[in-house]
Amino acid sequence: MFKPILNGNEIIGAYNLQLVFLSYFIAAFASYTALDLAMRIGESHGKTKKFWIGGCAFAMGGGIWAMHFTGMLAFELPIAISYDVTITIFSLLFAIFASGCAFFYVSQKTNTYTRVLLGGIFMGSGVGTMHYSGMQAMIFSGSMYYKPIYFVASIFIAIVASTVALRLIIYFESNEQKENYKYKFFASLIMGLAVSGMHYTGMNATVFISNVSTTALSDNTATTPLLVFSILGITMLILVISIIASRTQGKFNLLEFSNNQLEALVQKRTQELKALASFPAENTSPVFRVDSNNILLYANSPGLSFLSGWKGQIGDQMPSPFAKLLNRTKMENGDNKLEIFQNNKTFEFDIVNVPEMNYFNIYGHNITKRKIAESNMTIAKEKAEQANQAKTQFLSNISHELRTPLNAILGFTELINRDSKNPLPDYQKQQLDQITSSGKHLLKLINEMLDLATVESGNIKLSIESVEIVSLVEEVIIMCDTHATQNGIIIEHEKTLADRVFVNADVSRLKQVILNLVSNAIKYNKPNGKILISYIKQGRSKIRFGIKDSGYGIPDEQKDKVFKPFERLHSDIKNIEGTGIGLTISKQLIELMDGTIGFESVTNEGSYFFIDLHLSQNIPVAKDIKDPSNLPVINLKSNEMKTVLYIEDVEVNIKLVENILSLRKNIRLLSATRALDGIEIAKSEIPDLILMDIRLPDMDGLTAFKELQLIKEVKNIPVIALTANALEDEAQNALKLGFKNYLTKPLNIEEFLKTVDKLLL
Repeated sequence: MFKPILNGNEIIGAYNLQLVFLSYFIAAFASYTALDLAMRIGESHGKTKKFWIGGCAFAMGGGIWAMHFTGMLAFELPIAISYDVTITIFSLLFAIFASGCAFFYVSQKTNTYTRVLLGGIFMGSGVGTMHYSGMQAMIFSGSMYYKPIYFVASIFIAIVASTVALRLIIYFESNEQKENYKYKFFASLIMGLAVSGMHYTGMNATVFISNVSTTALSDNTATTPLLVFSILGITMLILVISIIASRTQGKFNLLEFSNNQLEALVQKRTQELKALASFPAENTSPVFRVDSNNILLYANSPGLSFLSGWKGQIGDQMPSPFAKLLNRTKMENGDNKLEIFQNNKTFEFDIVNVPEMNYFNIYGHNITKRKIAESNMTIAKEKAEQANQAKTQFLSNISHELRTPLNAILGFTELINRDSKNPLPDYQKQQLDQITSSGKHLLKLINEMLDLATVESGNIKLSIESVEIVSLVEEVIIMCDTHATQNGIIIEHEKTLADRVFVNADVSRLKQVILNLVSNAIKYNKPNGKILISYIKQGRSKIRFGIKDSGYGIPDEQKDKVFKPFERLHSDIKNIEGTGIGLTISKQLIELMDGTIGFESVTNEGSYFFIDLHLSQNIPVAKDIKDPSNLPVINLKSNEMKTVLYIEDVEVNIKLVENILSLRKNIRLLSATRALDGIEIAKSEIPDLILMDIRLPDMDGLTAFKELQLIKEVKNIPVIALTANALEDEAQNALKLGFKNYLTKPLNIEEFLKTVDKLLL
């Protein structure tokens, strides 16, 4: 990589090649996502079609913007650079808007070449506007101008790239390559190359002029890796989830089609049975009449053709399968069915006893199409289940891969903030707080996506018990107090109930729902507003918990979107972070607790969200037991040295734990990057505590734990799981197996130290 230089007053920048390749990857990935989502536009109508158009616009426009921003970070100048927030946001919104307009126009039923050309010009011009408005957002000690030739070339490349992209979309939509991933993959590579080419051509058109001397030049790359990680993590997460949603939607569409097809065939079969009973001689399906001795008395023409395979005729014994069917009917005194596959067709036979005439009627009908439909439905169901499992596993893997670096980012930033011996300057502390806030926001997004996937898959497990709701609300209020105070919000808690009130609920999930509702009441409130929390009994068996705010309220046209996933309200009023799935998860969790959730809202007056839950009939006996997690941390005796073994394959995580445990002067840390190496160290050193990652390269943590249990000398050493996998099932499996605790990354340092202290005492 070349260094940026100053040539007179002209600044000649340099590129970080790693970030250049990263910007191309983002452009290609965004192109693939847009192509994939665009396939759903032609299959949809009404609101659903608008949803897919919006998804395409967000994927393409947001991806191009992210590519541009990453490309700007790749471009290094020897002067300090910052960005105007308003112009930067405008460039993002304009890119999404231009992409949305282009996709909307292409979806219309007009001449293909006209809509592709005009749509390409519109999108290309929008991309160019996004690029150069983003350039205008740069704030530095100098000025810039554009070389006309390269400027025109960049706009031309943007228009050509957009036109090619839209033409590919129409091609895939109208041909058999619609679901061919190979074609879409190569197309996305070409589109990514074109989009990146536009950006870097535009950068080549830009001439930077410095107003500072050579001695004033500075390096502006210190925080780039962390910023790139945060932007890339959020962008990749949203784009990946978009693809998963598209794929899952396709699978469920197939399942719905098969169900409708089967239902139509069942209705058709009912009509056929009526026809069989009335017109046996004219029926195209086999019809037989046999006596009590299984002798054939009558057969229509299709029936005789069917029996020809057995060389049977009227007056003969019916073949063995029919004899068995007849015997079952006699024994059970009811109707029975028989399926026979013959000549690549499947026939189903119904036998009807006519006792007054001492004979049996056997009605056959061709169910080949029904069996094919059932087979297709089974296959579709299996594919849908596989897609659902794949989605859950994929989100689990994404969660693990994102949590691992987040563990280092949040862990080391917290350690830096805790370092009283080397305090940071105020401006650096503010920067560190921004990194921490962004990291925690990304962690919240990851947790919400996992919760949604778990709930939708039906794998969530609730522990219903008696929960005292008033005290639980008090805990939530304490958690939200700082956030409320910062916004000047007053929270009033009306404890109008004389007695303690217990409801049937899962305590952790109910706390999650209440925390989400109170946080929303703060976020969407007006400055210096109020929040009122109240309780109302609903008859003898239920209680209503309500949260009323004095915020902006919810417009009538948006009320039906409140509990829908990825719908964010008032995004035009306040810059509020979130995914739009918190209320979706809350509704599903409350319904799993056999409760209901709803709201009332008036625009500019506020909203009232409420939860109705069943009162518990089993009031637990009060016990004076302190929560160990709230006990103060007890430092070990300084003269008592303890040994801790950490089995972890990621070096930065080992370094983090080493730094955390350095707060305890009497702990010696040993480490191993492989499970087998860790087992050998445990046998030779006999540590006092073992920390173990669940995902290890040579052996998973659960298997490694079982191996430790087979060794007499170490089987009683307590083991704590430290893992980036936040799935509840894996945590429960680990605890059942014998792990003393299960801590998820990013680590909460206080919780981690308390757990270690408790097990080492």
